[in-house]
Amino acid sequence: MNLSKSIQKLKILLREEGVFVIAAGFAIGTGLVEFVKLFVQGIVEPAVAVILGGNEFPKINTTVATGDTEVAFAWGNVIEGAIVLVLTVVFLLTAVKIISSSKKSKK
Repeated sequence: MNLSKSIQKLKILLREEGVFVIAAGFAIGTGLVEFVKLFVQGIVEPAVAVILGGNEFPKINTTVATGDTEVAFAWGNVIEGAIVLVLTVVFLLTAVKIISSSKKSKK
């Protein structure tokens, strides 16, 4: 798909759906991401910490010493980010499925 077709589709979307619907989608998406972050930090991380023996994700890292320099690989943060991403997608797809099924039932 070339750029001009994409721009045309965006213009049609803006004309048909309106800028406010898109802005509302961004606002809801931002709120959803924040909710999922707090959910992971407040519920998922403590549960995993109990299983792993008390380690919290942000504190999980591997330190490599090279001469006078130490470098810490904070792979716990990567795990946390992956969990947030997966849960955000799950919540978002669930919401879309619920909304689309309610629209189908109204027809």
